[in-house]
Amino acid sequence: MNKPSKKQANIDKIYEEINDLLIANFVYDKIKDPEGLLDKIDT
Repeated sequence: MNKPSKKQANIDKIYEEINDLLIANFVYDKIKDPEGLLDKIDT
């Protein structure tokens, strides 16, 4: 198996960080607005 290049490793790390941010954002929204009322206002 080839060792992943440094560039690929950096890309993987960035994707992980983005994923963590998306999850954190989702959880924050659920805590802040458990009923999803803000979503209804936007539409």
